[in-house]
Amino acid sequence: ENKLEHQLEREIEVQSNVRHPNVLRLYGWFYDDGHIYLVLEYCAKGELFKLLQKHERFPQAAAAWFIKSIAKGLQRLHQ
Repeated sequence: ENKLEHQLEREIEVQSNVRHPNVLRLYGWFYDDGHIYLVLEYCAKGELFKLLQKHERFPQAAAAWFIKSIAKGLQRLHQ
């Protein structure tokens, strides 16, 4: 469990300090006895997963754009 706590603390630290248009900003966090709550940047257009569920599949150009955006965000997180 200590390893999990350390990993979570590290993820919170990283996401709190990253500024990139393809990475949600983490404004803060808090917890209670059973849950950890993350205060994230508001996404006006909602979640990508819900958009995919609504459309079932994206046209190739849209899918390529989403993958490129995700890859750029991941690349920034791993710098």
